[in-house]
Amino acid sequence: QGEHAGWKKRSAGRMSLFVVFGRPGAGKTTISESAVRTLNSASNVDVLYEDLDVCVPQWMRENFGRGVYPTLHQRNEFMKTACQHVENSMAEKKETIRDGRRLVVIVSFSFVNTDLRDGFRSHFPDATWILIDSDEVLASERIAAREGHFYKNAEKSRSGEDASSSEENSQWEFK
Repeated sequence: QGEHAGWKKRSAGRMSLFVVFGRPGAGKTTISESAVRTLNSASNVDVLYEDLDVCVPQWMRENFGRGVYPTLHQRNEFMKTACQHVENSMAEKKETIRDGRRLVVIVSFSFVNTDLRDGFRSHFPDATWILIDSDEVLASERIAAREGHFYKNAEKSRSGEDASSSEENSQWEFK
């Protein structure tokens, strides 16, 4: 229960949170956006869609492009920011919901690190997690086809990761 019990109480009955996660390039955004279109056509549902890529700070995007991955401390700070972003967005959306409608929240992000998943699960204990699974070849092809996404260059740089950062990033690989 703890510090996040308020979200649990607010979510009971009138709100559902779905977390769509998987390796970069798996198709999370494509599937999430399709679900949003389908749900928006329902007469009793309001949908909030959050792609947590918007929470990735510029310095982290640039580091990804060089194949430098965030430390545990940096990931924890990101997770706190991302959770607050979702909380704020839900509060704003809740103000616009008409009586009798259900709020469906879809959050999309890779959550490749177990610490990020655990932190988000702790903050939103009633969320339903949906893994979008894909093989590395397909995911790499999808990333290569992207225009302007910060993760695109990271795939090229992975083999150059230095030993000092590999220990703190040991859970970076999505498995």
